[in-house]
Amino acid sequence: MEQTVALDEAQWTVKTRRFFSCRLLLNTASLGAVSLRAEAGAVRELTLDLLGYAPFQGGGLVTTVDAPWQHTGRQELLSDIYRATDHGVAFDLGSFFPELLDNLVDGMWLNVEMTDPNQPVLLNLSTTGIRDVLPEFKRCLGDLLPVNFAQIRRTQLFYDSGKWQLTSGQMKQLRDIARYIRADKKVTALTIDGHTDATGDRLLNLRLSRQRAEAVRDYLVDEGVPAAMVAHLRFHGQRYPAASNATQTGRHDNRRVMVTLQCQEALPDQASNQGVMKGVNDG
Repeated sequence: MEQTVALDEAQWTVKTRRFFSCRLLLNTASLGAVSLRAEAGAVRELTLDLLGYAPFQGGGLVTTVDAPWQHTGRQELLSDIYRATDHGVAFDLGSFFPELLDNLVDGMWLNVEMTDPNQPVLLNLSTTGIRDVLPEFKRCLGDLLPVNFAQIRRTQLFYDSGKWQLTSGQMKQLRDIARYIRADKKVTALTIDGHTDATGDRLLNLRLSRQRAEAVRDYLVDEGVPAAMVAHLRFHGQRYPAASNATQTGRHDNRRVMVTLQCQEALPDQASNQGVMKGVNDG
Protein backbone atom coordinates (compact mmCIF):
# COMPACT_ATOMS: atom_id res chain seq x y z
CA MET A 1 0.00 0.00 0.00
CA GLU A 2 1.34 3.44 -0.90
CA GLN A 3 -0.17 6.47 0.79
CA THR A 4 0.62 10.16 0.47
CA VAL A 5 -0.54 12.62 3.10
CA ALA A 6 -2.42 15.35 1.29
CA LEU A 7 -1.01 18.85 1.54
CA ASP A 8 -4.10 20.13 3.32
CA GLU A 9 -3.66 17.38 5.94
CA ALA A 10 -0.01 18.23 6.64
CA GLN A 11 -0.53 20.41 9.70
CA TRP A 12 2.51 19.99 11.92
CA THR A 13 2.31 21.08 15.55
CA VAL A 14 4.75 21.18 18.46
CA LYS A 15 4.21 19.58 21.84
CA THR A 16 6.78 20.21 24.57
CA ARG A 17 7.50 19.42 28.17
CA ARG A 18 10.42 21.67 28.90
CA PHE A 19 13.64 19.85 29.85
CA PHE A 20 12.05 16.44 29.25
CA SER A 21 10.44 16.00 25.80
CA CYS A 22 9.95 17.69 22.44
CA ARG A 23 7.61 16.41 19.72
CA LEU A 24 6.78 17.41 16.18
CA LEU A 25 3.34 15.94 15.50
CA LEU A 26 1.41 15.23 12.34
CA ASN A 27 -2.12 13.98 13.02
CA THR A 28 -4.20 12.94 10.01
CA ALA A 29 -7.70 11.53 9.69
CA SER A 30 -6.66 9.06 7.00
CA LEU A 31 -3.34 7.79 8.36
CA GLY A 32 -3.03 8.25 12.10
CA ALA A 33 -0.25 10.03 13.97
CA VAL A 34 3.37 10.63 13.09
CA SER A 35 5.75 12.03 15.69
CA LEU A 36 9.36 13.15 15.64
CA ARG A 37 10.24 12.61 19.28
CA ALA A 38 13.24 13.79 21.26
CA GLU A 39 13.50 13.17 24.97
CA ALA A 40 15.97 13.70 27.79
CA GLY A 41 18.75 11.17 27.73
CA ALA A 42 19.39 11.31 23.97
CA VAL A 43 16.21 9.51 22.85
CA ARG A 44 15.59 10.43 19.20
CA GLU A 45 12.82 8.58 17.34
CA LEU A 46 10.28 8.74 14.56
CA THR A 47 7.10 7.04 15.73
CA LEU A 48 4.02 6.08 13.73
CA ASP A 49 0.69 5.11 15.26
CA LEU A 50 -1.24 3.96 12.21
CA LEU A 51 -4.98 3.44 12.02
CA GLY A 52 -5.98 -0.19 11.62
CA TYR A 53 -2.50 -1.74 11.70
CA ALA A 54 -1.18 -4.50 13.91
CA PRO A 55 2.50 -4.58 14.96
CA PHE A 56 4.77 -4.86 11.94
CA GLN A 57 6.84 -7.92 11.13
CA GLY A 58 9.74 -7.35 8.79
CA GLY A 59 12.10 -4.56 7.83
CA GLY A 60 11.69 -0.83 7.56
CA LEU A 61 13.42 2.29 6.27
CA VAL A 62 13.13 6.01 6.96
CA THR A 63 14.43 8.33 4.27
CA THR A 64 14.14 11.97 3.33
CA VAL A 65 13.39 12.70 -0.30
CA ASP A 66 12.89 15.83 -2.35
CA ALA A 67 9.32 17.05 -2.67
CA PRO A 68 7.56 15.57 -5.73
CA TRP A 69 7.80 18.79 -7.73
CA GLN A 70 11.58 19.12 -7.33
CA HIS A 71 12.55 16.15 -9.56
CA THR A 72 16.19 15.99 -8.44
CA GLY A 73 16.08 12.43 -7.16
CA ARG A 74 17.83 13.32 -3.90
CA GLN A 75 17.24 10.67 -1.22
CA GLU A 76 18.99 10.11 2.12
CA LEU A 77 18.66 7.06 4.35
CA LEU A 78 18.24 8.01 8.00
CA SER A 79 17.36 4.81 9.81
CA ASP A 80 16.67 1.13 9.33
CA ILE A 81 16.61 0.38 13.07
CA TYR A 82 13.14 0.08 14.51
CA ARG A 83 10.94 -1.59 17.07
CA ALA A 84 7.32 -2.57 16.69
CA THR A 85 4.72 -0.83 18.86
CA ASP A 86 1.09 -1.68 19.54
CA HIS A 87 -0.20 0.30 16.56
CA GLY A 88 2.80 0.88 14.36
CA VAL A 89 6.54 1.36 14.61
CA ALA A 90 9.26 3.51 16.19
CA PHE A 91 12.49 4.21 14.32
CA ASP A 92 15.70 5.05 16.16
CA LEU A 93 17.15 8.16 14.50
CA GLY A 94 20.08 8.60 16.88
CA SER A 95 22.89 10.74 15.48
CA PHE A 96 20.96 11.35 12.24
CA PHE A 97 18.45 13.59 14.02
CA PRO A 98 20.26 16.89 13.27
CA GLU A 99 20.63 15.86 9.62
CA LEU A 100 16.92 15.10 9.48
CA LEU A 101 16.04 18.56 10.78
CA ASP A 102 18.35 20.18 8.24
CA ASN A 103 16.64 18.22 5.46
CA LEU A 104 13.21 19.32 6.67
CA VAL A 105 14.33 22.95 6.60
CA ASP A 106 15.38 22.34 2.99
CA GLY A 107 11.82 21.25 2.18
CA MET A 108 12.45 17.51 1.88
CA TRP A 109 9.64 15.05 2.62
CA LEU A 110 9.69 12.03 4.90
CA ASN A 111 9.28 8.55 3.42
CA VAL A 112 8.64 5.48 5.55
CA GLU A 113 8.76 2.04 3.97
CA MET A 114 7.69 -1.09 5.82
CA THR A 115 8.39 -4.43 4.15
CA ASP A 116 6.02 -6.50 6.26
CA PRO A 117 5.02 -9.42 3.98
CA ASN A 118 1.43 -9.24 5.23
CA GLN A 119 0.94 -5.49 4.90
CA PRO A 120 3.77 -3.66 3.09
CA VAL A 121 3.43 0.11 3.38
CA LEU A 122 5.07 3.11 1.75
CA LEU A 123 4.17 6.43 3.34
CA ASN A 124 4.97 9.77 1.73
CA LEU A 125 4.74 12.45 4.40
CA SER A 126 4.53 16.06 3.31
CA THR A 127 6.46 18.52 5.46
CA THR A 128 4.55 21.55 4.19
CA GLY A 129 4.32 24.12 6.98
CA ILE A 130 6.88 22.42 9.18
CA ARG A 131 9.30 25.33 8.88
CA ASP A 132 6.88 27.48 10.89
CA VAL A 133 7.29 25.32 13.99
CA LEU A 134 10.86 24.07 13.63
CA PRO A 135 12.43 27.07 15.44
CA GLU A 136 10.34 26.38 18.54
CA PHE A 137 11.12 22.68 18.31
CA LYS A 138 14.85 23.40 18.11
CA ARG A 139 14.68 25.67 21.15
CA CYS A 140 13.05 22.84 23.04
CA LEU A 141 15.85 20.51 21.94
CA GLY A 142 18.40 22.91 23.38
CA ASP A 143 16.73 22.67 26.80
CA LEU A 144 16.61 18.87 26.98
CA LEU A 145 18.42 17.29 29.91
CA PRO A 146 21.39 15.05 29.02
CA VAL A 147 19.96 12.18 31.08
CA ASN A 148 16.56 10.78 31.94
CA PHE A 149 15.32 9.27 35.19
CA ALA A 150 15.80 5.66 34.11
CA GLN A 151 19.45 6.36 33.30
CA ILE A 152 20.30 7.89 36.68
CA ARG A 153 17.87 6.24 39.06
CA ARG A 154 20.71 4.02 40.32
CA THR A 155 24.11 5.51 39.52
CA GLN A 156 27.36 3.85 40.54
CA LEU A 157 30.67 5.68 40.87
CA PHE A 158 33.78 3.49 40.91
CA TYR A 159 37.13 4.23 42.61
CA ASP A 160 40.78 3.30 42.47
CA SER A 161 42.11 1.52 45.54
CA GLY A 162 42.40 3.82 48.56
CA LYS A 163 40.91 6.82 46.73
CA TRP A 164 37.88 8.88 47.73
CA GLN A 165 38.41 12.10 45.78
CA LEU A 166 36.09 12.62 42.82
CA THR A 167 37.48 12.34 39.32
CA SER A 168 36.44 14.65 36.48
CA GLY A 169 34.30 11.86 35.04
CA GLN A 170 32.51 11.33 38.33
CA MET A 171 31.91 15.06 38.66
CA LYS A 172 30.28 15.03 35.22
CA GLN A 173 27.98 12.19 36.33
CA LEU A 174 27.01 14.09 39.48
CA ARG A 175 26.42 17.35 37.63
CA ASP A 176 23.99 15.53 35.33
CA ILE A 177 22.21 14.07 38.36
CA ALA A 178 22.01 17.46 40.08
CA ARG A 179 20.70 19.15 36.95
CA TYR A 180 18.01 16.51 36.61
CA ILE A 181 16.96 16.80 40.25
CA ARG A 182 16.68 20.58 39.97
CA ALA A 183 14.38 20.20 36.95
CA ASP A 184 12.18 17.28 38.01
CA LYS A 185 10.05 18.13 41.02
CA LYS A 186 8.89 14.52 41.25
CA VAL A 187 12.30 13.49 42.62
CA THR A 188 11.75 13.68 46.36
CA ALA A 189 14.85 12.13 47.95
CA LEU A 190 18.11 10.34 47.34
CA THR A 191 20.23 7.80 49.16
CA ILE A 192 24.03 7.64 49.04
CA ASP A 193 25.85 4.41 49.95
CA GLY A 194 29.63 4.16 50.16
CA HIS A 195 31.53 0.87 49.80
CA THR A 196 35.08 -0.49 49.61
CA ASP A 197 36.70 -3.75 48.63
CA ALA A 198 38.11 -6.13 51.29
CA THR A 199 41.73 -5.03 50.92
CA GLY A 200 43.28 -3.72 54.15
CA ASP A 201 41.92 -2.98 57.59
CA ARG A 202 38.16 -3.11 58.19
CA LEU A 203 38.03 0.08 60.23
CA LEU A 204 40.09 1.98 57.66
CA ASN A 205 37.77 0.70 54.94
CA LEU A 206 34.76 1.91 56.92
CA ARG A 207 36.36 5.35 57.15
CA LEU A 208 37.19 5.31 53.43
CA SER A 209 33.62 4.43 52.48
CA ARG A 210 32.41 7.33 54.61
CA GLN A 211 34.81 9.72 52.87
CA ARG A 212 33.53 8.57 49.48
CA ALA A 213 29.88 8.97 50.40
CA GLU A 214 30.40 12.38 52.01
CA ALA A 215 32.37 13.68 49.03
CA VAL A 216 29.49 12.72 46.73
CA ARG A 217 26.93 14.37 49.01
CA ASP A 218 28.98 17.56 49.30
CA TYR A 219 29.42 17.83 45.54
CA LEU A 220 25.70 17.34 44.87
CA VAL A 221 24.84 20.01 47.45
CA ASP A 222 27.36 22.38 45.87
CA GLU A 223 25.58 21.74 42.54
CA GLY A 224 22.26 22.90 43.94
CA VAL A 225 20.70 19.73 45.41
CA PRO A 226 19.07 20.63 48.77
CA ALA A 227 20.90 18.90 51.61
CA ALA A 228 17.53 17.89 53.07
CA MET A 229 16.89 15.70 50.01
CA VAL A 230 19.65 13.32 51.13
CA ALA A 231 17.42 10.96 53.07
CA HIS A 232 20.20 8.47 53.88
CA LEU A 233 23.99 8.81 53.86
CA ARG A 234 25.41 5.39 54.60
CA PHE A 235 28.93 3.97 54.63
CA HIS A 236 29.35 0.22 54.72
CA GLY A 237 33.06 -0.41 54.32
CA GLN A 238 33.60 -3.89 52.92
CA ARG A 239 30.44 -5.44 54.37
CA TYR A 240 28.28 -5.66 51.25
CA PRO A 241 30.41 -6.70 48.28
CA ALA A 242 28.80 -6.56 44.84
CA ALA A 243 31.31 -9.08 43.48
CA SER A 244 34.05 -11.43 44.63
CA ASN A 245 37.06 -9.79 46.26
CA ALA A 246 39.23 -12.62 44.94
CA THR A 247 39.65 -10.98 41.54
CA GLN A 248 40.86 -7.56 40.38
CA THR A 249 37.61 -6.99 38.49
CA GLY A 250 35.55 -7.92 41.52
CA ARG A 251 37.50 -5.59 43.80
CA HIS A 252 37.00 -2.76 41.28
CA ASP A 253 33.24 -3.36 41.30
CA ASN A 254 33.20 -3.25 45.10
CA ARG A 255 34.96 0.13 45.36
CA ARG A 256 31.87 2.19 44.69
CA VAL A 257 29.30 4.74 45.76
CA MET A 258 25.68 4.12 44.84
CA VAL A 259 23.38 7.12 44.37
CA THR A 260 19.70 6.10 44.35
CA LEU A 261 16.89 8.52 43.50
CA GLN A 262 13.32 8.28 44.78
CA CYS A 263 10.51 9.59 42.60
CA GLN A 264 6.82 10.07 43.39
CA GLU A 265 3.97 9.72 40.92
CA ALA A 266 3.15 12.51 38.48
CA LEU A 267 2.14 15.71 40.23
CA PRO A 268 -1.49 16.89 39.78
CA ASP A 269 -0.38 20.01 37.89
CA GLN A 270 1.92 18.13 35.55
CA ALA A 271 -0.51 18.79 32.70
CA SER A 272 0.22 22.48 33.02
CA ASN A 273 3.76 21.74 31.82
CA GLN A 274 2.47 20.22 28.60
CA GLY A 275 0.46 21.44 25.68
CA VAL A 276 -0.14 21.19 21.98
CA MET A 277 0.67 24.36 20.14
CA LYS A 278 1.90 25.72 16.88
CA GLY A 279 5.04 27.73 17.41
CA VAL A 280 4.29 28.55 21.06
CA ASN A 281 6.32 27.26 24.01
CA ASP A 282 4.84 26.46 27.38
CA GLY A 283 7.94 27.82 29.11
